[in-house]
Amino acid sequence: KKRFCPQVITEQKMQMIRRTGVMEFWPPVPVEQVGGLELLKQYLMNRKKAFEPGNEHLPKPKALLLVGIPGTGKSLSCKAAASIFNWPLIRLDISALKGSLVGESERKIRQATATIDAFGRAVVWLDEIEKGFAGVKSSGNTDGGTTAGMFGHFLTWMAETTSPVLVMATANNIQELPPEFMRAGRFDSMFFVDVPTKQERLEVIRIMNKRYGSEIPEEYSQALNGWTGAEIEQLAKDSLFDGLEEALKTIVPLSKTMKEEISSLQQWATTRARRANTPDDTDTTKNV
Repeated sequence: KKRFCPQVITEQKMQMIRRTGVMEFWPPVPVEQVGGLELLKQYLMNRKKAFEPGNEHLPKPKALLLVGIPGTGKSLSCKAAASIFNWPLIRLDISALKGSLVGESERKIRQATATIDAFGRAVVWLDEIEKGFAGVKSSGNTDGGTTAGMFGHFLTWMAETTSPVLVMATANNIQELPPEFMRAGRFDSMFFVDVPTKQERLEVIRIMNKRYGSEIPEEYSQALNGWTGAEIEQLAKDSLFDGLEEALKTIVPLSKTMKEEISSLQQWATTRARRANTPDDTDTTKNV
C-alpha cells in the first residue's frame, strides 16, 4: 500500500497463526455477556494497567488458571479477558500438537510458542488443559516421554517468555493436573469458578432472555439455586419450544447428578484458590 498499514500487519500475523494448524483465532466476547464473576473481572481490569504505557515498572501477569464446575463460564471468561485487554484471542489446542512421528510433537509445541512470542500481545486460551496434558506421569512408559517433553517445554516457556501475552487455562478436574503444574508461582493466580450465586443467576437470566427472547421470570433466580450458567442457557432455549414449566422439569442440574464431586471440589477450593464469583451472603448455593 506504499504506507504503514496496521491492518496489513495484523492480517499477516493472523495468517502466521493459522499456518501452524494447531492454533486458531476466536472472537472475544463482550464482558457484559458474562453474568457475575465480578471478582475475576475486577482482577483482569486491574492487571490490564500493567501493559499500558508508563507502567513498565509494574509486574506483568503471565498466566491464570480457572478451575471449576463444568458450565460455570470458565471458557467464556477467557473470551471476555481478550475483550477487557482489547487483545486478539488465540486458542491453543494441546491435543492437536501431538504427532505420530518421533519428535514431531516437541517440534510443534516449540513452533507454537515461538509463533506466539512473535505475534505479540494476545490472550492465549487453553481449554480443559488437564485433558491436553493427560498422561504426563506415565509418559515415559506410554509414549516414550513425548507428553512429558511437551509439558516441560510449555512450563519453561510460560515462566521465561518476555512477550506481552496472557495465558488463560481452564480445568474441570483438578485431580488430573500434574503437581508441578500446581506449584506456587506457576500461575499468577488460580481462580475457582463456582455455581452462580443468586445475584449472578439473576444476571444470567437477564442475559439469556435478551439473547434468545425467552421469558424466564427474574424471580426464578431463587428457584434455580445450584444451576450453572450453561444450564440456565439451555432452559432459555428449551422454553421457546416446550414452555418454561416443561423445560424446567427435563433439565437435571449437575449440582444434583454430581453432588458429591461438586461438594468435594468446593471444599478443595476454599483454601487453595481465589474465588471468582460475587459473594452473596444470603445465597444457599453451598448447601446444594
